[in-house]
Amino acid sequence: MIMKKNILVLSAAFFTSAWLAACNSGNQPFPEPPAATEIKETETTAEVKKTAEFSTGSWDGYTFTSPWLNLTFTFPEDCTISTEEDIKKVLGTGQEILVNNGVSNEVQYKVAEFTTAYDFMVILPDQSSNFQLVHENISVATLGKGMSASQYLDTVKEQLGALEDYSYEFKDYEDVNIGGQTFTKLSVSALGGAMLQDYYCISKGKYISSIIASYIPDSAETVEAVMAGVTAAK
Repeated sequence: MIMKKNILVLSAAFFTSAWLAACNSGNQPFPEPPAATEIKETETTAEVKKTAEFSTGSWDGYTFTSPWLNLTFTFPEDCTISTEEDIKKVLGTGQEILVNNGVSNEVQYKVAEFTTAYDFMVILPDQSSNFQLVHENISVATLGKGMSASQYLDTVKEQLGALEDYSYEFKDYEDVNIGGQTFTKLSVSALGGAMLQDYYCISKGKYISSIIASYIPDSAETVEAVMAGVTAAK
């Protein structure tokens, strides 16, 4: 039971670190934005623009579809789909951890509230693993210059590394295919390997979208099965 409670605590810290990543990225070197070009809007370009507009996803039973990522997630029956209030509580716990360790402050948290959209937090039936999907509009924090997935994860690593009591260790980034799209994956362990987290990140338009899986080693196969079941939306 203690281990499962720690999963939620570490998930809170990791989720909030991701949530605040762009807000703390002021010292990161970002590429210059491409030169603006004037494009006359036609029916075709108008349709592309409409398609490119950000939107959160929706549930159908235990299946979640994200129109922004064009992905469908299927979770086991009897999993717990967290409410918006549940997610706010988790973010509050994570913020408390980061503030107490000098990683962030209240102002950064307030800014993140306006730039971040969370699609879901799902806890699997045995409560030993959970999944989260979060999107952060990084255009304000980066002054419109953009940010790559690896730059974003660099900031997350810096924040988590400052939580000395949890002894985070990080693996090298790797590219993974999810539903026909390339995500940057960061695998993390904490508390001597007792807790594991996988972070799948993609840069799209003004947003960084992140799929976060938090689990204990005994749940690794279950987590892999859920991720293997993520497909392109039909």
